[in-house]
Amino acid sequence: MIGLKLLKKVREKTGILVETEVMDVRDVKIAAQFVDVVRVGARNMHNFDLLKELGKINKPVILKRGMAATIKEFIMAAEYVLSHGNKDVIFCE
Repeated sequence: MIGLKLLKKVREKTGILVETEVMDVRDVKIAAQFVDVVRVGARNMHNFDLLKELGKINKPVILKRGMAATIKEFIMAAEYVLSHGNKDVIFCE
């Protein structure tokens, strides 16, 4: 949490957007308070509870595709976020 607060201060002073990876459902709401963009790493692309929670926030989500994941799985993960209300998913290959 201290790191997120520092990043928020940097954003306020410089205007630079802040992005961070969230790996646990319990951290989604906390991270959303401090960052502009939330990232889902390749290993969490199939963590449907996390995707569902990210669908409830009003922040863009960067979705990274794992090397073993198919394009269809990648799109389906994005659709899971979108189907829970979030309208901003950024694909990262």
